[in-house]
Amino acid sequence: EKYASLKEVFSDDKGNIILGEFDDKKLQVTFTGKNNILVLNNVRNIVDCKIAFQGSNGKVIVNENSDLKGRTRLGTDCFLYIGKNLALGVNIDFRLAEKRRITIGDDCMFAQKVLLSTDDTHPIFDVNTRKRVNKSKDITIENHVWLGESAKILKGTHIGEGCVVGMYSVVSNKEYSNNQIIVGNPSQVVKKNIAWEKNFLNDGNQIYDSPEDTYKSFKYYNCTKE
Repeated sequence: EKYASLKEVFSDDKGNIILGEFDDKKLQVTFTGKNNILVLNNVRNIVDCKIAFQGSNGKVIVNENSDLKGRTRLGTDCFLYIGKNLALGVNIDFRLAEKRRITIGDDCMFAQKVLLSTDDTHPIFDVNTRKRVNKSKDITIENHVWLGESAKILKGTHIGEGCVVGMYSVVSNKEYSNNQIIVGNPSQVVKKNIAWEKNFLNDGNQIYDSPEDTYKSFKYYNCTKE
């Protein structure tokens, strides 16, 4: 119901639908299966983006004032949800398979070359039991999370509100509470009780040394929950 007022800009005889507005020179969408849906709810910025629905019943929802860049591929029954005000660098990569979902909250920021993947691309089996050992899992990124350049967020990860993930870090199958700095491969917490702002340090002559130098909203200024 929330998206019922959006304009239907594409549909085909297989039930694939695109709602919202976009420039097809900046966004390429391919449908392999049926009953897939792409919702562009007042997206801010679409640049060099490719979305591939490689199965059926897939869903991608991008909400107000968010960016859409890089590559997205999703299989059957997969769901990518992007909240409001997501700022993206270039070469972003979203990968979803095996009925899994990636959920991204509001006010997040991902630097360039960030990867989020619910799967390992190929199956791995135990030769004795013949059982699968690398099943796909969901990914959840809560509100106001900053992912540094080339961070890799892999299956089974849940990152709490207000966190920062450092450059080149790899986070896999871990759950982190709110307002922490997470770095390394394997990832670990190096500082708790932090908050961050989206304003750039190289804008103007401002030096951010005190609370009076920030946006003054303090919406995400919370102590880490143990």
